[in-house]
Amino acid sequence: MAATDDDAIVDIMEQHDCFIGSMQSRLSKLQIVYKYWQRHDVRGAIGATEKMGDHALVRVFGSVIYSTLSASSSVGVDIEAEQRLERCNLCFLELEKVKRCLPVLTRRGGSIAKSAQALNMALQEVS
Repeated sequence: MAATDDDAIVDIMEQHDCFIGSMQSRLSKLQIVYKYWQRHDVRGAIGATEKMGDHALVRVFGSVIYSTLSASSSVGVDIEAEQRLERCNLCFLELEKVKRCLPVLTRRGGSIAKSAQALNMALQEVS
């Protein structure tokens, strides 16, 4: 193992409690979003994600949505893939609505503007 790997391991171990707390928080957030997703409540899932302020979730879900939409269609009948594509299309439409609201929020200033800018950056990274 290289010295830089050892340094990285030491850094991670020193911040272990913080990391565990962050991962537990993210798990809780994902579980909430997942409950909406199971009910096919796309708006609820996106709304919950927005309220959480966790732009990493936007990056994860955004990349899944955009990659699903850009994938070529499969040959034959794949009901699950069709349902996934339908949900991703709905999510895409909702994310586009969110994107259109962000410029107004960034002009307000303060913490709202900062969050809107961060969300806008996260959305641009995946689109």
